[in-house]
Amino acid sequence: MKEEEAIRSILDLFTMLFGADRVAYVSVGGDKPGVIYSKHQAPDDAIWIQSWIDRIKPCDAYAATGAGFCVRVNYQNEPLGILIADTIALPRHGQDCLDLALGMAGLCGLAVTNARSIGRCQRAEEELARKSGELARANADLDQFAYIASHDLHAPLGMIGTLCKLLCDECASTMNDLGREYVVAIQSSVQRMQRLTKGFLSYSRIKNNGKAFAVIPLSSPVQKAVEDLAKCVEETGAKVEIGVLPTVRGDELQLYQLFQNLISNALKFVPKGRAPCVYVSSRSFENGKVEISVKDNGVGFYEKDLGRIFQPFQCLHPEQEYPVSGIGLAICRKIVQLHGGEITASSRPDEGTTFLLTLPEYLPEHGE
Repeated sequence: MKEEEAIRSILDLFTMLFGADRVAYVSVGGDKPGVIYSKHQAPDDAIWIQSWIDRIKPCDAYAATGAGFCVRVNYQNEPLGILIADTIALPRHGQDCLDLALGMAGLCGLAVTNARSIGRCQRAEEELARKSGELARANADLDQFAYIASHDLHAPLGMIGTLCKLLCDECASTMNDLGREYVVAIQSSVQRMQRLTKGFLSYSRIKNNGKAFAVIPLSSPVQKAVEDLAKCVEETGAKVEIGVLPTVRGDELQLYQLFQNLISNALKFVPKGRAPCVYVSSRSFENGKVEISVKDNGVGFYEKDLGRIFQPFQCLHPEQEYPVSGIGLAICRKIVQLHGGEITASSRPDEGTTFLLTLPEYLPEHGE
């Protein structure tokens, strides 16, 4: 019920109980201080109502005469308004009547407070809906921009790469060493930009889209990631061990992307001549969380760079040795956060890296 509706209901009850010719309520707080609600509107409302307001002292709960009375409406010491009943026949000993009016004032205070609270909640809900709509539109615009930017950049980059190849093929006999170095530099820059645009598009597409999470045994996406990396595992002579993994609620495709990125990095970032070793394990905590560890024996990094590795387009190692987009770990962090978890890492140069993922563990309820 809105504030005005609550007040008019009280005025109807006031009229019925006291048989007053005129009743009114004057707001002294809220969004509309000084607003008059009159049961029987008349041209002289402001005059007779003001005369009653002048009668009641700031410290008094009510004021009464032989013609009527007015009572203050408060709630928890907060002044809300004044109720006025005019032109009624009060008995000579009308204290019972005044006590009833004071009780009505308390009821009015509760009704007005509740109405204001409901109004504030409704306005907050409307504002939240408006902000949610704006956010949804902004996200849609961002998705469209990411797609267009990546697509529009990819096409000219591909053309530059093709032209460089044609230039090498057509002018190989006449091109000097410096010219060939320039072409190689251009091709390298094109390939890096292609990785960046592809990574930018992949990062922008990581979201939950309101899709309900499913119950996922983590061994499934981890095993699928290892299978898809089988060629790289074979070529590098890598050793990949997967321990017992828990069950979580999540998006299976995103969890696959998460472990595919982590294991792929472990296979890629190793010193020359060293066979990669990757260990995936887990442990549970009493607070309903589970920690998944992805440990490797790769090149590692300095702990001072921990804050950088999960930022988009951050590469800690020379691009000539490890050509990557620098977006993989940013995607990992985004996926983990979407699943209500956290990701961090510990490492030392040339001593490998351990990535630690904390996720809510799925614990089936009785009967599931």
